[in-house]
Amino acid sequence: MSIETSFTKRAFEQLEIGQKRFRIADFGHRDSINGLILDVFPSGKRFFAFAASI
Repeated sequence: MSIETSFTKRAFEQLEIGQKRFRIADFGHRDSINGLILDVFPSGKRFFAFAASI
């Protein structure tokens, strides 16, 4: 599952942990970084990743 949202403090605080891993892409804000992704795992751990194409 993939979600697009702006990376803000409020958006991170409102994240709900699900049964499966899901990804959130930074999107929709003028300061958004194209390719920045947050992976959220069922354990509650969160990892940032950056996807770039060359």
